[in-house]
Amino acid sequence: MIQGGLLIASYGRGTYLYTGYSLFRQLSAGVPGAFRLFANILALPEARMLVRAEFLKNVSLFSFMSGKQLQEVARIMSEWWANDGEYLCRQGDESSEMYFIVQGEVEILKKVRGKEKLIRLAKQGEAIGEMAVLGKIPHVAAMRAKGNVHLLVIEGPHFRSLTHEHSDMSDRVIQILVSKLAKVET
Repeated sequence: MIQGGLLIASYGRGTYLYTGYSLFRQLSAGVPGAFRLFANILALPEARMLVRAEFLKNVSLFSFMSGKQLQEVARIMSEWWANDGEYLCRQGDESSEMYFIVQGEVEILKKVRGKEKLIRLAKQGEAIGEMAVLGKIPHVAAMRAKGNVHLLVIEGPHFRSLTHEHSDMSDRVIQILVSKLAKVET
């Protein structure tokens, strides 16, 4: 049973809001609660961007950026929720997304002799899929949600334009990739 007359849902890079309230009547009648609700509705997108920017400040890839720059990054990201056992991608899939784990864990799996083997467990605050975001190349491993996972996603074209604007980010990405490759080889 649904209670209330306000529905908010995230989809892709957007947030959709539906209200069954007759705000146009209540606002013209000067109802204080209607003004507060309307102001909160108008502030919702900016509030979500501030929450994303606050999260990104603790991600090593973006930690050097100013608050304004972090908000720029937050605006080009979308939110995604994955259920337990759901694959973000499979080994060999082509995509151009990089994921940032807001909540939960993601298993990084690689096929060995026809069976998937757990390579590592990515945790909250980590970035995964960095290679795919640089160029639309096949994934070398699968990524599967362990439990319910909340992610921020940035698409390759958006990320590449961001690295052109912030050259120090390119250096940071290269450092992160080199350190990850060094760990894989050892």
